Amino acid sequence: MRRLALILVLLALPASAAEFRALVGHGGPVMDAAISSDGSKVLTASFDNSVGLWTLGSDDVVWLEGHEAAVKSVLFLSDGRAASGGDDFAVEIWELTSGKRIHRLEGHKGQVNGLALSPDGRVLASAGWDGSIWLWDVESGAAIAEMTGHESSVSDVAFSRGGETLYSA
Repeated sequence: MRRLALILVLLALPASAAEFRALVGHGGPVMDAAISSDGSKVLTASFDNSVGLWTLGSDDVVWLEGHEAAVKSVLFLSDGRAASGGDDFAVEIWELTSGKRIHRLEGHKGQVNGLALSPDGRVLASAGWDGSIWLWDVESGAAIAEMTGHESSVSDVAFSRGGETLYSA
């Protein structure tokens, strides 16, 4: 819901009041975007099976490639890392300075629709088309738990501010 609110706010701004620039380079539709906590970088997820890491204010882009199908969700993690999930049923953890994949997290039996990071930065939650939610240890890439209970696909997940509750839709 936070993303939708952000989009509505941006659309409500008069075009003349905002300076903007198109980030061009993906070979397919962009499905998700995330902004780094310092506002200097943007991650994009695309149907072209790639993740773009863009440095704002420059023409620099690093392509994070490793997904075998469309990428649906991206998320900045702590300590210069990021996560992405997509139609290949996997979550990838990336080291951003080198652009290399650190972990490939597999467990979902359908596309990965959404990602969320716990407030302490140690647990990654992934929402799946198969109706499951997986919890992953960010550092090791190990599966912590699979949660089921949805009668159909899970679109997204979000941790509460304190991290004691995980919400899913």
